[in-house]
Amino acid sequence: MEPAPSPAAPDETSVLIMGHRVAFPGGKTPFPAQLAVMSNEGGCPYNQTSFISLRARAPQVWDIEDITKEASMCDECAYFFSKSELETAHIVFCPYNYVLDPSIRKAVGINLHNSIVVLDEAHNVEDTCRSGASLEITEHMLASSVKSFDDVIWQESDNQPPNGYDAVRHMLSSVEAWFKTNAELVRDPKDIDDDDCYVLWSTEDTMEMLRDCKLMQVCNADMEEIYQHEQMKLASPGKKVLLSTRALNTASRLISVATYMALDNGKNADDFKLLITKKMRINDKNEEVIDTQLCIWCLSAAVVFSSLAFEAHSVILASGTLSPMDSFAGELSVDFPIRLEANHVVNMRKQVFIGAILNGPGNVDLISTYKNQQKFQYQDSMGFLLLQYAQVIPGGILMFFPSYALMGILKARWQRTGIWDKLEKHKQMFCEPRLGGKDFDALLDQYKAVIAAHSSAHSTPSGWVGSRSADDEPNQTGAIFLAVYRGKASEGIDFSDDNARAVLAVGIPFPNFKDLQVSLKREYQDHKSRVNRKLVNGSWWYKLQAFRALNQALGRCIRHRRDYGAVILIDSRHRGNSHGNSLSKWMRPHVQEFRSSEDCNPLFAEFFQRNQVEMPMAAPAPEPEPAPVPSTPTPVTSGPIVLEYEDDTPIKKLVHDLRHEHVPGAAALSIDGGVFVSQRQQVFQELGEFARDPFTADEAKQEAIRVLPKHEPVENRRAELAALTRVRRVDDPVQFVGKYFELRQLPFNSDGCPRRCD
Repeated sequence: MEPAPSPAAPDETSVLIMGHRVAFPGGKTPFPAQLAVMSNEGGCPYNQTSFISLRARAPQVWDIEDITKEASMCDECAYFFSKSELETAHIVFCPYNYVLDPSIRKAVGINLHNSIVVLDEAHNVEDTCRSGASLEITEHMLASSVKSFDDVIWQESDNQPPNGYDAVRHMLSSVEAWFKTNAELVRDPKDIDDDDCYVLWSTEDTMEMLRDCKLMQVCNADMEEIYQHEQMKLASPGKKVLLSTRALNTASRLISVATYMALDNGKNADDFKLLITKKMRINDKNEEVIDTQLCIWCLSAAVVFSSLAFEAHSVILASGTLSPMDSFAGELSVDFPIRLEANHVVNMRKQVFIGAILNGPGNVDLISTYKNQQKFQYQDSMGFLLLQYAQVIPGGILMFFPSYALMGILKARWQRTGIWDKLEKHKQMFCEPRLGGKDFDALLDQYKAVIAAHSSAHSTPSGWVGSRSADDEPNQTGAIFLAVYRGKASEGIDFSDDNARAVLAVGIPFPNFKDLQVSLKREYQDHKSRVNRKLVNGSWWYKLQAFRALNQALGRCIRHRRDYGAVILIDSRHRGNSHGNSLSKWMRPHVQEFRSSEDCNPLFAEFFQRNQVEMPMAAPAPEPEPAPVPSTPTPVTSGPIVLEYEDDTPIKKLVHDLRHEHVPGAAALSIDGGVFVSQRQQVFQELGEFARDPFTADEAKQEAIRVLPKHEPVENRRAELAALTRVRRVDDPVQFVGKYFELRQLPFNSDGCPRRCD
């Protein structure tokens, strides 16, 4: 990630893409611990120092799949070719656990010093950081790791392997013995609920365990010594015994977590919890199996993120679901002095329909609590609601559920009652697979192919809305994809245009409050928030996790400036916009509440008919030229460009900018006490006093000079201004400026700009 001298020409930028999909010709991609072992010449049979063939075939910027294919054709290693390019690359793309997880970062060889780190989809950073400093290991993993070290030490007894082998082997053996002894403290899970099957150690006892098991004595230098010795064995000819991947990973994770806890004389020790858990599960043979795990859970993302922020020159987090930013910054323990919470690029009034549905068909309460989910009335009402919407929504529909369990319950009920068959007469049905992977990719391709086929067959507006033919027989008009929050479909996948004309969001995806890690995190937040005001308490943290997942799913359907679609919140807990502040900023002012699901059907039909005419499916329009960047960046906290006046509200609001996507004729106006300030000097004073980011006072004045009429308007009449302010919400500056000059009885052009009155 650090810029380095490059043979590229001065006007060229070399780009490197790294990721899990970079494959070895042998078929297996190694784990992080293996990467360090294989990193020298000879560690991989396909690792060529020159990569002559691959360099000749590879373009300057290449896709991961393409370079993997090219590497296989010339018997060279795509992974090590990518790694060799790190030395000269100016821009490196990689999964962000390559950057956030120190063990992977070190194994891959990414240097953050003086680098600019940009983390996209950064709402996952908090969880990734905590996971990077946590571990979960079983007795079997420890036992097999100890055996692997024993085998290597015995095999090389005549050659005296480095002391690091004995030190790490002794550490693993001590942890295994401690684990076996204390696992007996956990009660038999057959007699009690699974959630009670754990023993938790205090911070003091945890640190004592680390000392007793020699985890404080074993250090990263010992692992480095082991890695180097394993590399030498890999490069040498002949038969040899190597440490297993499991042994390397287990030892590396234990040492890494212990290092975090011991850092700065145990400064971070309170941010970890040590426990042993027992859970009963049913295996593939339908037998009851008890899993016992040793867990060290990190409860603060700042433990990992602080080192990243310290090493890098700049860190930029980008996501549509970071808000509220104060709590997010508090979790990472970084202030982030420059912040931007932007509006959406589309015309929210025309291109997005947002509704909250409280009751379904049959006047059934759609609150998605566990108790209500078990009722047949709820399950049937949800099915008939989807059937109603499938008949009026064109193209694709995404429907998100809080869990795979609920999705399975509803699917089974709908198939049993015949609702599923009725749905398939209007839309082809797809369900997100639980394990994802290649099955998900194939299913997604199939879903999009169905959408594309129907889009080309029904290219005219009249062919979309309504899914019945002339003889009143249903026609399929697309597909429905059933998915879950936090699943693969909700994270970063582009469902643009007809691929998702509507997102139906069922329930609110609160984490499982019975989950032990969630429970401990809530307790941790309650405790820490009393002494650190930048942290939220456990209840707020719990709510934020739910709405970040909800907002992430809701953003799947509006993907570019000419896109349009509907977002439907299906849960009576949205009554009265009670959770409005937890929704993404672009949604908050536009949520309409519907008591019954049938109430919005006519609005749906009108919405899609209008947009089929006004927003025909096409390539996204080119982006406008960006505005000049101020020499001194300032935090951006501006609100949406919306006027919101009640009839009886005193006119005290200032409109400092009505520019919308660089529309000509947008105006900077000052409204104060019912009087329109006509003198330019007074306008400048008002703008200077009330200017808001992203414009400074001077920039606001220059903007006023550009957009204000060249003539002095006649004296304003209070009645005319009152009529103007009855426009409750205006996000179209042309409409607003035109309305003003219409009331002023002044001529104006079609683009909203006033004509000169000579």
